[in-house]
Amino acid sequence: MDWSFNFLTNCNQGKVYSDKTKAWQPTVNDPVGDETIGAHRHPKNHPYWVYRNEPDEKNVETFLKDCKDIKGIITFYPIVNGSLCVEDEMCDANKEMVQYLIEQDVKVFLIQPTLLQTMMMLGKRSSYSDAQHIDFFQRWFRTTSTSFKEIREQVSFRIIANTKKTIEDIQQCHTHLDTLVTASFTDKHWQTNPEDCMKTVCDRLNLKILPDRLDHWRTVADRWIKNNKSINDWYEVEIKKITTAIVENKEMTLPELDLLNQSTIMAYLMKDYGRRLRLPTDNFPLDTKILHGYLK
Repeated sequence: MDWSFNFLTNCNQGKVYSDKTKAWQPTVNDPVGDETIGAHRHPKNHPYWVYRNEPDEKNVETFLKDCKDIKGIITFYPIVNGSLCVEDEMCDANKEMVQYLIEQDVKVFLIQPTLLQTMMMLGKRSSYSDAQHIDFFQRWFRTTSTSFKEIREQVSFRIIANTKKTIEDIQQCHTHLDTLVTASFTDKHWQTNPEDCMKTVCDRLNLKILPDRLDHWRTVADRWIKNNKSINDWYEVEIKKITTAIVENKEMTLPELDLLNQSTIMAYLMKDYGRRLRLPTDNFPLDTKILHGYLK
């Protein structure tokens, strides 16, 4: 959305401000890389919202102060650092952040996660390594274990129920915030019809989408939509094929699976079939017939 806004309106004479370089730089022509489904070739500003006054030099307040006297439209994605929040604090922190931004006369647009796979696919969006997954799950489970076997089991027991609860909490949060912000969209709307969302964004800001930029933008958006669909298909189609093959002892060679995907397959085996995959070691065989032998 950040790139789309800057590209479609050609604001700031075709430049975006970067808090990393403290300078304006040209808006990229195509932000969607082959390795991720996000627009990671576009330099986004990601200041943190400092919750409970934890020190952080890259925080939202500092970012706004640094940008106060800069002329032009500056876009940014503020982040609530989940590692600094105890359970159930994320929504409170987001509410506090949004209310602060509105008080500072920042135009706020929200995208609300409503789909289970939207939250579960976050690791796939940025190609997180297993080491990064382990680090996150260690903080989540408050453990120092580096055992894939142990981590997989804990994740598989919690990931679906935890994700559903997170979405419910987010819904309650948005019930309050949607009445305050400039506009709000659901993840499904944004993933399937970004053009309609961008028209709303520009209308709310009284800016025009430049017709000569639409054709190129649509080719990029179409690729992004297809990339998102492939990720959704993983959860809605491919995992079901895999779990069915495991349960029915059918031969199916699996692709390389990171720790999160391994855990998710185990979770869906329990959810859809009531079966546990009890692997004896850290190894996760990429063969459904071998995996069938470990079902309990």
